[in-house]
Amino acid sequence: MFHLIQLIVMVLAFISHDHEAVATGVGVNGQYVHSDFLIDTDARLVWHECIVQLPISTEKCPIDTLCNTYVPSPPCNVENPVTGGCLQVKTSYDEFTVNLSNGRHILAGVYGASLIAGCAPSSALVSFPKNVTGVMALSRSPYAYPAQVTGIRKNILALCLPSTTSARGVLLFGESPFYLLPHSDVDVTSLLSYTPLYTHPESFGYFIVVNAIVIKKRSTGLPMNTKAKLSTIDPYTTLRMTFITVWFKVSQRLPNKSLHQAVVAVWVPAYSSAVAPITKHTDADKDLYSLEITAGDVQLHFLIDIDAPLAWHQCIAKWPLSPAKCPKHAYCTTYVPCNELGCSDIRASYSYESPSCMPVNNNTILPGAECTCPVNVANPVTGKCLQVALSYDEFYLKTSNGRNMLSEIYGGYPNSGCAPSSAMKSFPKNVTGVLPFSRSKYAYPFQLVDPLKNILALCLPSTTVAPGVLLFGDTPYYLLPHSDVDVRSLLSYTPLLEHPSSFGYFIGINSIVIKERSIDLPMNTTARISTIDPYTTLRTDTYSRVVQRFIKVTKRIPRAEPVPPFSLCFKSVSNGTHSDLRVPDIDLHLQGGKKWTISTANCIKQITKGVACLALVDGGAKNEPAIVIGTFQLEDNFIVFDLVNSTFGFSSSLLHKQTSCSNFNFTLTN
Repeated sequence: MFHLIQLIVMVLAFISHDHEAVATGVGVNGQYVHSDFLIDTDARLVWHECIVQLPISTEKCPIDTLCNTYVPSPPCNVENPVTGGCLQVKTSYDEFTVNLSNGRHILAGVYGASLIAGCAPSSALVSFPKNVTGVMALSRSPYAYPAQVTGIRKNILALCLPSTTSARGVLLFGESPFYLLPHSDVDVTSLLSYTPLYTHPESFGYFIVVNAIVIKKRSTGLPMNTKAKLSTIDPYTTLRMTFITVWFKVSQRLPNKSLHQAVVAVWVPAYSSAVAPITKHTDADKDLYSLEITAGDVQLHFLIDIDAPLAWHQCIAKWPLSPAKCPKHAYCTTYVPCNELGCSDIRASYSYESPSCMPVNNNTILPGAECTCPVNVANPVTGKCLQVALSYDEFYLKTSNGRNMLSEIYGGYPNSGCAPSSAMKSFPKNVTGVLPFSRSKYAYPFQLVDPLKNILALCLPSTTVAPGVLLFGDTPYYLLPHSDVDVRSLLSYTPLLEHPSSFGYFIGINSIVIKERSIDLPMNTTARISTIDPYTTLRTDTYSRVVQRFIKVTKRIPRAEPVPPFSLCFKSVSNGTHSDLRVPDIDLHLQGGKKWTISTANCIKQITKGVACLALVDGGAKNEPAIVIGTFQLEDNFIVFDLVNSTFGFSSSLLHKQTSCSNFNFTLTN
């Protein structure tokens, strides 16, 4: 049966006999038990000394012993934070509560959560300080204590570690004023400075970026993206040596008046961007593009969708610590319970809505298990609604220096939806999911570590035999054979615009110019960039004017019967000989005065050996937005979505620069 444990919000410090190791712990008082827990901001699971019993067990719990209810699952591996060794614990149900506070005093009443924890034997605690019998996980893990606390208080964790063993520090949850004696009128939050927190693909801990270390006004500039982990287990700040050594001088007068030097060793990431190859698929109802990504330890192909708010894919979702093994070659994830804040947030703000969607109701899969979180998403191929089970994921990309692919990995832990294999019938062969690159905070870019997530570069291939490239990061980009030319030097920029009912990317177009004749557009005409729509779609009033102008400037090219969805087609065979059509460019004059040129390769689609068509589509009289720029017009164009400066960069056709999107060097370099 459950025993209630009361987690006091006071932090204690312990120092070993030899004064070398320092550990901190949280005091725990219970109806039958008193014990202390180590604070660990890296641990993924709470574990402690206890005895597990079956719910119907007739055995009495020994005096001064904590007895928990057994979770039917295999033993779970955890790490001993003192020794670093691996330990197997039995999983059990736990109940922890904290005292309430107004920021000044402890109040009557308690506040807490039920969670899954690990039960360990007393022998596992030999290395711990005296009377410390467990580890309190305070990390980002979905099974750490903060994620199990109900309500908004779990979103803010405050720690103040004491420097003495004779008085206690404090741990608090909640966005509240915090006061420390004797200055009971001063909110401690007014004394704070702030810096962004970052995630790490291999850790549930907390990370910040350090730009420089300054000693007596002398700065040691660190490499870009040098990250520091915050630890409640390591007693001293540790600097790791890998690639370079930075020297700085400490100007200090010593008895011998000598000038001493100290060595600081720092980790230097070799990468400046993350990279993935893009594959073109022609075996679905429309041409689509996917990228190769590592999910867990499985290589998968996901459709690229820069409008979708949430990732979803074929997988098997399970409850944590489930005894069921993941089938070979399958990808297994963990359910998000329906009482998680992310569940309600996604369903309220990001769930796809359509009359064809099923009502969203919480589902329970196993007796006694928490309810799952179904979410509605849209199939980008069919446009139909689909219900998926929200889960926790691990997605990784390879890294790059802008020239080659490196062996390091880079990724994040986004929420996504698990779908059955039947949902992929409309997808190209071997494509098993959708990866969003939109502005949604649940899209993949926003799950990555700053600052790479702020800039997304896409270069869609025009062929199925060689990949294009997707890159994250504000970095030089190089394409063969011009390995000395940064592609960014070829780009023009226009502002990115927001749309109230879309997470996609929009730009403003002032006019369309064909052979020096301008087709003016209504004020504030916006165009959405799409990686799903195969051809640029124009509202009927604009489409008819563009087609009429194109008819005039191509009147010497023999016409062919229209091939849906196109209305203007040409014969590309003359006297039995195939000839490449050459037509005038279509210039999009954009907001900010820049010009995006759509050349022949991006406006004429070869349908058959003898027929080619103007690859523009009539979107109807009420098409919203007025223009959707499709993938055929994006092929072999290098485009950049810069979320830092809210700008869209574009190269126009790379073929005119004697290169293409298929010319990134994917040779793996260590």
